[in-house]
Amino acid sequence: MKRTSVPFYANHPDDNHCAVACYRMVLEYFLDKKMNWHEADEFVGYKNHKAVWTMQGLLKSARLGLDIKMIDPFDYQKYYDIGDDYLKTIWSDEEMAWQKKHAQPIRRELIPEFSDKIQREVRSPELKDLDKMLDEERLVFLTINSRVMQNRKGFVSHAVLVIRRTKNFYIIHDPGLPPRPYRRVSREKLWRAMGGKNNNSEMTGFKLKEQNG
Repeated sequence: MKRTSVPFYANHPDDNHCAVACYRMVLEYFLDKKMNWHEADEFVGYKNHKAVWTMQGLLKSARLGLDIKMIDPFDYQKYYDIGDDYLKTIWSDEEMAWQKKHAQPIRRELIPEFSDKIQREVRSPELKDLDKMLDEERLVFLTINSRVMQNRKGFVSHAVLVIRRTKNFYIIHDPGLPPRPYRRVSREKLWRAMGGKNNNSEMTGFKLKEQNG
């Protein structure tokens, strides 16, 4: 499959659907599944004008036949066991404040099935992990700090879709706002936007499951 053919969807005008937009791209690319905003919101569980956690979308994507590989330092099992006290051990005050104001609560009831069906490594992802996923012909959903991309201070969680790489750059679909399809981002800048060595990014690679026989 040619990465130049990856569909692009801009963020919703409310500037809070970057993750949903990335799922629209992934599902159309691999499964020819086209969705409007309402259908996409239902698919990933978006509601109340707040950013959504990806568990529901990942489970539904796996059921539709996508092979999903996820690297993320968030330990869902620990959160399932001890609740919000766990969040204080992994997020900075700035991240905690953003999540509380802008994100939906984590759906703890999905964690057992999620842990069973999604390939996960509980650690901070690295650029070499991103390179490996791209070499496996995956499209890679990646959460970053959009303020770094804008050369500004502070933290705003944002999701982009990484399509391919060159020697020194990554090509990403950035839903925005403003929307920037096929955006060229240096390896160094993307690494800083992820948060560096001890980052809290979610890196999730998608491809079709291989058919046996």
